[in-house]
Amino acid sequence: NKNNFSELLKIELGKQRSNTTFIQNQIDYLSNSCQDIINEKMNEAIGCRSFCPYCNVKCNKLYNHSGKHSNVEHRFSGWKGCSTIGTNKATLMLCNDSNAKWTDKE
Repeated sequence: NKNNFSELLKIELGKQRSNTTFIQNQIDYLSNSCQDIINEKMNEAIGCRSFCPYCNVKCNKLYNHSGKHSNVEHRFSGWKGCSTIGTNKATLMLCNDSNAKWTDKE
């Protein structure tokens, strides 16, 4: 019967649309999950993205760490433009030296 066929076809097309929507939703979910995992692993690999304002050494702590930034291998602050107080000479002091007497470049 022509009417039965038409009704059955509408039902089947509705199922196909529903399946297509379900499959697309699953693809979107998996895509987002994969991107989240990639971002998490990149953050773990790169770590904290902050740098020392005086010598430009990258913080060696984890991404989103709590507390102060740190690095055990600071450079001479003169590399970033800091100078000995009262002179224009680049300082040869390390920025984490407790005896450092220098000023930041202006």
